[in-house]
Amino acid sequence: MKKGVRRLLIFELLLLLILVINSFIYNILIGLIMSLFMAFVLLIFKLIFGFEKSKYRVTKNIILDTIIYVLVFLIIYYLFGIIIGFAKVGNYFTLAGIRDYIAPIITLVIIREVLRYNLLKKSENSKMLIYLSVVVFIMLDITNSIYYGIINDTMHIFKFIALIVLPSISYNIYATYVNIKAGYLPVIIYSLVIYLYAYIIPIIPNANEYLTSIVNFLLPIVLTLKVYSTVKNENDEYLSRNYNKKGYLGIIVSAIIVMVLVYFSSGYFSYSAVAIATGSMSPAIDRGDIVIVHKTEDYDNINVGDVIVYNYHNVIVVHRLANKIKIDNEYYFYSKGDANKEVDNYIIEQDMIVGLVKYRIPYLGMPTVWLNELWEE
Repeated sequence: MKKGVRRLLIFELLLLLILVINSFIYNILIGLIMSLFMAFVLLIFKLIFGFEKSKYRVTKNIILDTIIYVLVFLIIYYLFGIIIGFAKVGNYFTLAGIRDYIAPIITLVIIREVLRYNLLKKSENSKMLIYLSVVVFIMLDITNSIYYGIINDTMHIFKFIALIVLPSISYNIYATYVNIKAGYLPVIIYSLVIYLYAYIIPIIPNANEYLTSIVNFLLPIVLTLKVYSTVKNENDEYLSRNYNKKGYLGIIVSAIIVMVLVYFSSGYFSYSAVAIATGSMSPAIDRGDIVIVHKTEDYDNINVGDVIVYNYHNVIVVHRLANKIKIDNEYYFYSKGDANKEVDNYIIEQDMIVGLVKYRIPYLGMPTVWLNELWEE
C-alpha cells in the first residue's frame, strides 16, 4: 500500500471513529457544532493532503440536468400536495432560523462535498477507500439521528433503517459517483435544493414520513442513472449540445404557474380553491367544479342563502347557509345542500367556517376529484 493511500486510510478511519463515538456516546456534534467540526476536518485535510481542482467536461451538462430533474420533482411533489393537502412550516427567515437551520445546512453541504471530492481524488481509485468514504458519509448523515432510546425495539430499528439509513445509502452512492465523474458542484446544487426547500417555501405537501423516505431513496437513484448515461455518452453530440433557452424559460414559467396553483389550492392566500367532489349542491355547483373561496372571520356578514365552506371533522363541505343563530356572542350555523331534502343534522360552530364561495369554475376540478377517488381506493 502506498504511503499516501495509507495516510488517507488512517484519516478516514479516525473520522469514522469520531462519528461513531459521537453517535453512540456523546452526541455533541449537532447543528452548528457539526458544521464547525467538519470545517476543522476539512482544514486538517488541506494541510495534510492539499486540495484537487474540480474540472470535468460533463460538469455543466450534469448541473443543468440536475436542476431540471430536481425542478420537475418539486413540481410533481407539490402537485401531489393538492391531493394529500399541505402543511405550513415555520418562518426560518429570522436570525435564529438562519443561525440554527439554514446556515448550518449550507455550510455542512458545501464542506461535506468538497471533502468527499478530495478524499475520492486522493484515493487513487482504491476501491477500499471509495467504499470506506461512503461509510464515513453515511455515518455523518445518521450520527445526529442516533440517541439513547431510538433503536431500543424492533419497530424503532425498522423506522431507523427505513427512514434514515436507506435514504442515506442511496444519497451517498449518488454523491460518490457524481463526485468521481463530474466533481462536487452538481451534488452541492442537488443537496441544497433538497435540504432547504422545506425551510424556504412556507408550505410543503403533507406527506407522511414513509412517503418522504421513499422519495429521498428513489430520487438519487434516478439521478445516478442519468449521470451514468451522460458520462457514457460524453463523446456523442450530447456533450456539445446547447440547451435551448426557450426550453428553460418554459420550465421556469411552468414552475411559477405550479407554485401559484399550489399556494392557491393550499389556502395560504386569502383566497383558495376547492374542488367539489359530490353533487349535493347541484344545480348551482356541480361535481367536478372548482369554487373560489374567500376566507373570512367576519361572521356578522355571513347571511342565510350564502354558500359557505366549512371544515367538518377534517372534511371540507360546501353547502348553503340555511340558518344562523347567536348565543353569548358566538355564532352557530345550519347548512343544507341544494340537492338535499333536509338540513344537515349537525351544528356548525363559527371556528369551523373557512369562508364564502365567490366564484365557480365548471369542470376544472374533475381531475382532482378522480385522483382523490383513485387515491382512496
